[in-house]
Amino acid sequence: MECQVKANPQVKEVVWIHDGRPIHSFMATGNVEDSEKGVDSDLNQYQSVLNQRYRYDHHYQQQQGPNHHGSTIIMTNQSLVIQKVHRSHRGRYQCVALNDQVVPGCKANQKHQYGVSKNEQIRIRCEVDAEPTDDLTFRWTLNTSGTETAIEWPSFTIVNKTISIATYRPESSLDYGTLACSAQNKIGIQERPCVYSVVPAGRPDGVRGCAITNHSMNTLLIECLPGDDGGLRQHFNLEVYYGPNESRSSMKVLSEASAQSKSFSSSSSSSIVFDNQGVSAIQHHQQLRLHSNHSSSQPNFLVSSLTPGTTYTLNVYAANAKGRSQTVSLSAMTLASPEKHVARARDSETKLTFFFASEQEASNKSLYIRFLPY
Repeated sequence: MECQVKANPQVKEVVWIHDGRPIHSFMATGNVEDSEKGVDSDLNQYQSVLNQRYRYDHHYQQQQGPNHHGSTIIMTNQSLVIQKVHRSHRGRYQCVALNDQVVPGCKANQKHQYGVSKNEQIRIRCEVDAEPTDDLTFRWTLNTSGTETAIEWPSFTIVNKTISIATYRPESSLDYGTLACSAQNKIGIQERPCVYSVVPAGRPDGVRGCAITNHSMNTLLIECLPGDDGGLRQHFNLEVYYGPNESRSSMKVLSEASAQSKSFSSSSSSSIVFDNQGVSAIQHHQQLRLHSNHSSSQPNFLVSSLTPGTTYTLNVYAANAKGRSQTVSLSAMTLASPEKHVARARDSETKLTFFFASEQEASNKSLYIRFLPY
């Protein structure tokens, strides 16, 4: 069978279909029954191509033949050859020719949410894939909580043929909603518009649920849960401090420090931090020294190159274009090195004195002493 096509631009691909099921082009040879297995999921894709996205010419013809097995299918250029025709080859054959001309569609990896304050003007960018692009036109609609139906939005410009930019300024809480952009060329109208959400913007909320999930002599792993992003893309920062307040002897019981916590705010030079033993210490930032800064798209940080047996203050906060969140502070200690364990044991040697009633009793008794690790 030969697929006769007239097309401009030139045909790039020919797809053959048998009784509504595509015969995959990558199967140059094979049994028809095998080639049709598992293609039901692809049928809708090809039908969408046929009905909505491409102009094509097609023809079909009936084929019948004797019942032979071991049939072979050969597809070359615009031809379909069936060798050793089998009963399963009966049915309707169609060919579909595809070229580069296509109705507009949303380009991938666009920004679809815009955070903006009241009376702040934003520029929303809509970009589409289409061919041809010479006669491309755009249409914008607005749908907010203050409107029952979408309305035409005229404030937009067209740049580089395939890009349109709309300007928008919400004046009240009822002006937040969605702007939709659709394009049209001589092939057809865009089936699904590109939709962009306009939401109230503000500073992000602080992170929550922070925990030291792993630690060693030289590393700490900090994991938190993100808070609300304030309607804008946020990122997360970690500041690692060390200093004279790292000693556990400076720690106070949590109940003692909690009474003073009300006098401290996120903007003050002091903060209340909690270590993994459930105690609290009031640490002054001017006495601490910065070890390192870290930034991440997720509130998870692996801090390395730390000193063994040292307590660190960890400050975590989120930030977006509107500002930064409140800081969450916590304290963690790296594991001590084996050398420090030995030195600590030697420094804490204890003299033991035992008393016996007589020398004879002492010589007849055995004394066992068990030392537990520090």
